[in-house]
Parts: sequence; C-alpha cells; structure tokens
Amino acid sequence: MFSEVARRASGYDKGEKMAVIRRDGTIALRIIQPGWGSSGYYPAEVLERDGPRVFKKGLKIYADHPTPTEEAERPERSVHDLAAELVSDAQWRTDKPGGPGLFADAKVFQSYYSLVEDLAPHIGVSIRASGKAARGKAEGRDGAIIQEITSARSVDLVTVPGAGGQIVSMFESARPARKVEERETIDMDKLKEAQDALAERDQKIARLQEALLLREAGDYVADALKGSQLPELTRARLQKALTVNPPLKEGALDKELYAARIAE
Repeated sequence: MFSEVARRASGYDKGEKMAVIRRDGTIALRIIQPGWGSSGYYPAEVLERDGPRVFKKGLKIYADHPTPTEEAERPERSVHDLAAELVSDAQWRTDKPGGPGLFADAKVFQSYYSLVEDLAPHIGVSIRASGKAARGKAEGRDGAIIQEITSARSVDLVTVPGAGGQIVSMFESARPARKVEERETIDMDKLKEAQDALAERDQKIARLQEALLLREAGDYVADALKGSQLPELTRARLQKALTVNPPLKEGALDKELYAARIAE
C-alpha cells in the first residue's frame, strides 16, 4: 500500500491535479541545459559528450548547496540534507519540451516528498561538478566556456535556477560567475581547493578572535574582583565561571553588561 503522501503525490485521487512525484516515488529531472550557467557557458556538445559519463545512477541529490564552512567541516554532507538520488544515468535528449538537455530520473526520499511536491514550481537543481574551462565568447557574451566536465559530486536542490528547465526539469543555479582572464584555463578541482583554503583561513581567524575575547574577558573579570573581600579560591572560581561566556555587543566585549553580571 502507498502511504498517504505517496498516494497524493501520484495524483491517484480522481480529479486531483497530477503531481510531479510518480507512484514509485520518482521524478523526472532536466539536470542542465546548454547555455550560460553560474560557472560559465555549457556547450551542447560538451553536455552530450560528458554528461552521461559523469551524472550516473546513484548520484546524490541534497537540499541546498553546502556553505564554505559546511564544505570544509563535512565534505561528505549531512544525511539530514539527503533528498533524493539519481536512479538512471543522465541522457542527452533533444525531443523534450523546453529544448535539449541532460535528463534523468531521481528517487525522492519520503521525508522530502512534501517539500519537493510543494516547491516544485519554485525551485531548481544546481550541479556540483569538476572540469575545465577557458575564456571565450558565446551568445554575444564573454566568459568561461566549459570545455570538459570530468566528475560530478552531486545535484542539489536550490532556490535560484539558472540554466533552463522546470521540475520535470530543474536547473543549474544562477550564481555570480567568476571572471576569467584571456586564455586562462580553469581547473575546477583547484578552484575548489582554493575555496577550502579560504574557508579554513576564516575559521582560524574566528578562533583567534574568540581567544582574544576570552583573554580580554579574563583580564576584565580579574580586575573587577581585585577589590573584593572574597577568598582567593572563591575569586579564582568566579573568574573561571564568568569568563566562559562573556556578553558581547557588535563583536566586542559589552563591559556595561559584564560589570552588572560580575556584581550580581
């Protein structure tokens, strides 16, 4: 027996609008169309040649792209964000409504039925892939021209679609494209490494800032307790306890609130 959500999603009820999720829990996706996307211009011949090879059955589909911090701390992604997976290899098709592109079927996991069904007209998919590009011109626009797609990491559900389709056809996200110098070749794996390095640097800066704040807090508490008549052991205990979570205001120590907390 189908669950209630599966029954509704299948459009089984007479008179009910046919939904995007089929009876078996699958949906049809347009993974990407030829044209301009967030990473550059995807020529039809590149998608036709590389797409079926890299967007394979079993490729995971997550809810949202990871942030740089999430990418650095958990590159394998969270199981809670796992929304679906491809159940067929991508195929280059030219006979579908809306024009040519890479198409595949995906199995939606039941916990995401409602989200996919409700948001289908308003969301898209964005590929996370590696490859190579070079500066060029296409459709009257200069930018990175994708020359090869070497591997795919995932296909993620996003809110801002960019390179064509709807959900039967969801799309590559529209994000600001990186400017490419003339004759420069982009290795997407190296670009990913650079992004990871920046994320790691930001984390180190955040840890240093936190350490400086805690040191300042410790000094502030120590000065405030100097004039008290409390035993040394009690002052040490209070200093440790009051330094753990100091009050902040706009990223700096809120000394007024801190003084009140110490006095209390």
